[in-house]
Parts: sequence; structure tokens; C-alpha cells
Amino acid sequence: PFEFFDPTKATETVSAGKVTFAIPETAVHENGRKSATYTVLLKVTRPDGESAEFRSNPVEINAAALTRFLGEDQAGTDEPTPTIVIAQPTSVNEPPTAAPVEPTAPPIVGELLPPLENVVVSRPGIVYTTPYGPAVRRGDVVQGQLATLVVKLPVNSETWYLAVVPATGTAGWVNSSVIDLPASETNKISPVTGEAPYAVVFNGGNVRSAPGGTVITQVNAGQNVKLIGRLGDNSWFNIETAAGNGWVSAGLLTIDPNVVNTIPVAP
Repeated sequence: PFEFFDPTKATETVSAGKVTFAIPETAVHENGRKSATYTVLLKVTRPDGESAEFRSNPVEINAAALTRFLGEDQAGTDEPTPTIVIAQPTSVNEPPTAAPVEPTAPPIVGELLPPLENVVVSRPGIVYTTPYGPAVRRGDVVQGQLATLVVKLPVNSETWYLAVVPATGTAGWVNSSVIDLPASETNKISPVTGEAPYAVVFNGGNVRSAPGGTVITQVNAGQNVKLIGRLGDNSWFNIETAAGNGWVSAGLLTIDPNVVNTIPVAP
């Protein structure tokens, strides 16, 4: 086994039917590898001695901890930044119940609904660069803060919001579990899809005639765009727009990593 966490210092929080374990990394550990795939095994033992194991649950590791995991920074920390989130089981013999999957939204290539403003954050959470892994932490939201929700994106069994927090200027993807909204309100948020061959515009920016070429139009945050080509290093993507096909920097887009290789490399 590859030991990176220190379970003796773990803390837990129960909220909305989920148990969140915050587990700090060990002060001294081996270095991970970018090319490897890791499985996190979490074993939970109840006071009566019975236990349950979980292997396929979301793992959140902030940028600093991820850098240390990959061996780019040797310093350890006691800060519980790596977090494992699991559905709370009703018994040790019963697997966690997955949240219902929101139907895949149809692509929105044209106009978006107006952003839903002044939405109150229900509980603390993290703002990420992407709802797909690996993600970088852009900031946090705290209970009671106001947020503007631009679009909603289903990812596996969860829904994510592209959100802006006016008080801090932070923008990024927030899990819907931190914001309690009735259906009447969520229906006011534009649905988008991350299924091939689509991506979501993360930051509004220029569409160019070629990578680094002349600006021909612009895209706005939250837009669904169709990917029709890419450079071999995935630094630029060719997209369809109402003004014609053009190229955007990958940094402007939120793309499911599983979609990237389905997009042809431009000659």
C-alpha cells in the first residue's frame, strides 16, 4: 500500500446524509506519480466492532497537497486538506446509496438563461477549477454568503454549479450539496452538458482564426460549445460558434478528460 494519509488525525463531519472525513497527510511519505492510477481504500469501524470498506468515492486534494503528493514539494503538513466524501451507509453490510442522477441536459449552444443571483450558500464548500479530476482549489464558500449561479452541469451522480461569489470575486465550480435550492429555483438555471463532443466555457474570452491568431468573436462563461478539433498537446480547441468555427485556449473551457481523446487532432 502507498501511505499518504494519517488516519490517526482524521476528523469527520456528518451533513446532508454524507460523512466527510478530513484526513491530513503524513509528515513523511513516498512520492506519487502523475502517470499512475491510485485507489483510496477507506475502512470505517463502528463502536460495535463491525466495519465497512469503501473504494470508489470522490477524493478532494487541494493544489498544495497535490504538489506534495507528486513529489514537487517535500514538506508535510497537519492541515486536513485531503478530503474523502462518502455516502453514509445505513449498515455496514449495505453499500452507500448513490444520489439520483439528474438527466443529461441538452446542449445549450445559443442564449443562456440569466444567472440566478443572490443565492444563499447553505454550508461551507470548496470552489474548484473543474468538476472533473484532477481539480485545483480556487477558493471557498462559507455559510450565508451570496453566490451567482451561471449554469448547472451533471457529472456522474452529482450536479455542479458554475458560480461567482461577488464578495470575494471567486469564480469556479461548486457542488450543489453546499446550496439548498427548491426545484422552482434550480429550473431557472441553464442546464449544460459535458458529454462528447461538448465543453462548457469556464472563462469568457476570445475565439481566434487559428491558435494565437486573429480574434473573430468571443464566448461567454457558461456557454456550451461543440468541440470539432484540437492541437496534439490539447492547448487549443477548435469549436463551432454562430460566427463560424474558431480556436480557443484550453484554459477557457471545462472539458471532461474522457471527452478530450474523442476529439480529432487537427492536421
